[in-house]
Amino acid sequence: MTTRNIEVQVRHGEPITIGQPRDANSEIIKFGVLSPLREGDKAGELIELHPSDQLSQACVTACQRWGFTDASIFALKFTEPPGHYVTEATRKNLSGKLVMMVHSPDKVCKDIILKLNDASFMMAGLKELSTKASDPTLAEIFVSQEGLSVLMEIIEKDKVGDKEQGLQYAFQSVLDIIFSSVNATWDKIQGPVLSK
Repeated sequence: MTTRNIEVQVRHGEPITIGQPRDANSEIIKFGVLSPLREGDKAGELIELHPSDQLSQACVTACQRWGFTDASIFALKFTEPPGHYVTEATRKNLSGKLVMMVHSPDKVCKDIILKLNDASFMMAGLKELSTKASDPTLAEIFVSQEGLSVLMEIIEKDKVGDKEQGLQYAFQSVLDIIFSSVNATWDKIQGPVLSK
């Protein structure tokens, strides 16, 4: 169904178009937020984000309502596939959606890198990274935190305990990061890694 836009001349004013907002950039975005990190009551929150608000303001509002103390460790993710983090560039797609408030990509990357550097948790880190590396926001942060170098060293020096499963997770992560991050390119992958 298409909508016709009708221009109406308002007396002593500028013409307005019915069917379109006057200024599409000045609309308030309303959306629902849930969090798997909440205990007990799992009800969501309706959040309104004004055009002048930073996206992080949505997390601040939800944290205040839910009693979370540090909003900086949270971010929003779309619940619809592919389920990527919401960014300032994609915030226009929030209107009327239900999103999840989860740990921020910065926190997730730091946690994964810590796991990758600890032999006891390396497999868990590789598995987690392989499920999250296709998100462009997470991939960029992982590369900026030198996570790709850590991953390359694991592959190159055969540090993976369960070789078959570990290498599968590692290579899947490398591919996803290369395809998702503008800062990760094939030239960053060294010969010994490629020969594996």
